Amino acid sequence: MASGPEGGSCDQTKPDCKVARKVVSAPPTTWETSRLALEAQCSERLDKKEKNWIGFDYNGRLMWVYSVLPHTVKEARTHDGSCQEVSRTTYFPLAQLALAHPSLKIHGSGSAIPWTCAGEGCYLAALHTLNTTGQAGPIYTHFLYKFEGTHPFAIISVAQRPLHLLEASPSHYVEGFAFVSGMTVSPLGKEVIVAYGTGDRQARTLVMSPEQVEHHFTAC
Repeated sequence: MASGPEGGSCDQTKPDCKVARKVVSAPPTTWETSRLALEAQCSERLDKKEKNWIGFDYNGRLMWVYSVLPHTVKEARTHDGSCQEVSRTTYFPLAQLALAHPSLKIHGSGSAIPWTCAGEGCYLAALHTLNTTGQAGPIYTHFLYKFEGTHPFAIISVAQRPLHLLEASPSHYVEGFAFVSGMTVSPLGKEVIVAYGTGDRQARTLVMSPEQVEHHFTAC
C-alpha cells in the first residue's frame, strides 16, 4: 500500500472505519499455486490508521522502516504476514530537531533503494516533516536520508537540502501539497526516480542523477 498524508483515528467497530493496512505476497509453493496477499501484522496501534512505512528488500527479505524516530525496522514474514522488530536506533540530530520543535512530526515516505555510502552498501530513502501550526494548512517538507545496509539499519545521514517537488494549485476541496509515494532506480541504474502525488489528484516524478542525489547532502 502506498504512503499517504496523515489520517485521523476512527472507531474500528463501526462499518465506515477504514484502517490502512500493509499487505505482503506469500511466495508460491509451486508454479501452479496462486500468490496470496496477506495482511502484515506490524501495527503497534489499533486505534489509529497507520501509514508512512518505508519498504525495502534485504537479502530477499521484506523489511519495513516502521518509524523514522526512533528508526525502527521490522521484518514481514511472507508465509503468514507476521512481523518481528529487528532493530531500533536513534539518530540524534533528528531527535534534537524533534525536541526543539515539539509540534513538528517526522515520518517516512515511499520506499528505500540500495545505495552506496563511503564505499559500503547502504539504503537511500525519503522522510518528511509535517507542520500543522500555520494557518495556510499542513506543510510537508521531504528530505532524502541514508541508513545502514545491514543490521541495525541505523540512520547514517539526512540531507541538508529538501527535495524540490512541484505542488499543485490548491482548490476549495484539497490542499496542493506534494507527497512522496515511492522511489526506484532507472533500468540502466543511472537515475533515481522519486514518485510523488500533488493535491491528491496528480501523479508526478522527480528524476535525479546520482550526483544530484548526493548534492542534497551538502551544506546549503
